Amino acid sequence: MKNLKRLALILATVMMFFTLTACQSTTPTVTNPETNTSTTSKGEVELVNRDGVKIILVGNLDLKGNVLGPQIKVRVENNSGRSIIVQARNTSVNGFSMDAIMSCSVNNGEKGYDTLLFLNSDLNNAGITNIKTIKTAFAIIDGNTWYTLSTTDSVTINF
Repeated sequence: MKNLKRLALILATVMMFFTLTACQSTTPTVTNPETNTSTTSKGEVELVNRDGVKIILVGNLDLKGNVLGPQIKVRVENNSGRSIIVQARNTSVNGFSMDAIMSCSVNNGEKGYDTLLFLNSDLNNAGITNIKTIKTAFAIIDGNTWYTLSTTDSVTINF
């Protein structure tokens, strides 16, 4: 039992180390076909603004902030009149299709934060060592019925 506690403590310490290490990041350029705009920003960039739902890119690509892989932070603002879930769909990195982990539940009138997370194992399998382009769409889902209300056009984020 003592050894198990020590192992748990060591594991927690290692995870904290990786979580607290300095973050490497890159400034994105976002191309949005819904608004026909291209934006470069070190701050926030609106990716989607549809039916009372805004999806906003917050910050830069964080290459070292998560042990599982690179991530990029997004904020979802919900004024749609219902509870929603926003998930990433049809995602590719540097032209390789892969799953981005993101599922953000937001009540009406509230904001929620989540990340688009890309697993190191998926990137390694695709031979990707440097992320240049992320292309993704978002599914907006009713939080009560799980019915997909809409799927956005794909947005392209270049680094």
